[in-house]
Order: sequence, then C-alpha cells, then structure tokens
Amino acid sequence: MVLTMLFSSVAEGQILDTIRTAYKGGSRVIGGLSGRSSILSGEPVRIYELFGGLDYSDVFRIYWGFSFMPEPISEVIVYDQFTAIADTVNTKSNISYLTFAGEYSFYRKDRWKLSVPVQLGFGINQIRQYDMNGAPYRFNDKMIVPLETGVNAVYYFNRWLGAKAGIGIRFVGGDEVLADLSGPYYNLGIAVFFGEIYRMVFKE
Repeated sequence: MVLTMLFSSVAEGQILDTIRTAYKGGSRVIGGLSGRSSILSGEPVRIYELFGGLDYSDVFRIYWGFSFMPEPISEVIVYDQFTAIADTVNTKSNISYLTFAGEYSFYRKDRWKLSVPVQLGFGINQIRQYDMNGAPYRFNDKMIVPLETGVNAVYYFNRWLGAKAGIGIRFVGGDEVLADLSGPYYNLGIAVFFGEIYRMVFKE
C-alpha cells in the first residue's frame, strides 16, 4: 500500500514537471472537427465535436468545443399499454453540450502519439414527442453534465494529416443520473490538423 502511494506520487510529480516544462515552451493554436461513435438509449449514434484551443509543445493541450448529434434517436413508446387510455407516441431524443477538455500525451515517438483526454460538458438532452398523426405530444429538456475519458492514438502521415483511433467511456449526470446516456465510445478515422495547415499557408 505504501509503495503504491509512493510510486503514484512520483509518477504524478513527473507528469506535472513535464507539463510545466511544456507550458514554458509556448503554445500553438489547434482546432478542427472530430467525431466518435457511441451508444445512447441502447442505440448506436454518432457524436461530432467542433473544437479549438491551445497545444503546449505537443505534450498537453486544453480546448473548448461544442458536441452535437446530427441525427436524433427515434423510438416509439406506448404509455398505459393494455388499457383503454393507451397512447402511442413517437419520441425523438437528441443531446448537445459545450465542452472543456485537457489531454496529456504520455507517449510520442517517430510518427506515433498516445494520449489521455479528460472532458467535461454542460448541455441539454432534448426530448420531443409526437402522436401518431405528427402533432406535438410532450416536449421536455433535461440538463446533462457528461464526463468523458479514454485513450487516443494518432499516427501522423505528415504534419497536417494522420490516422486516429480512440476508446473511452462517458458518464452523464445532471437533473438526474441518466444511465441510458452513459456508456462507451470509440473513434476511428482520418485526422486533419487545421492549425498546421494554417501555419503552413500563412506563417511559412
């Protein structure tokens, strides 16, 4: 137990020293559009994030963003089923939230980079219900506070283009604990670094 605490303290100190050194080295602007796949209410969905921030010596970065779903989750719900007052409604659910994140790169060699992101968000879960004729039935907005963390990997083809993969988990709280909005996520695709493109075009 004592050894575990000691090693954890040493590792934490090394990380903080690395971040302090990177911070003194100055920052550069980063930005872009990223996407990840996830499970919400038992359905596969795609969540996109438009983000911008600062990168310090390719060691750690802080950024702000806006996450959103391009398509809502659709579900047919029957209220008071097997009764004379049963109601069938079409439910559409969507989430969107502002984000603040930090990301620490614990491995950088050759063309590879591995990092750990931690992201906190504040937003809403929009629930829109319509009867079978398409008339509004019930609208409800719930505050959500998503917390996400995981591991990302990037392989750089060049300064501005790479292949990216990641996996992580999302916990969602807010007006209530929303277990159906919590779950794993993953991303796999091409990464375009618009900050590098900007520097290549306007500063070199």
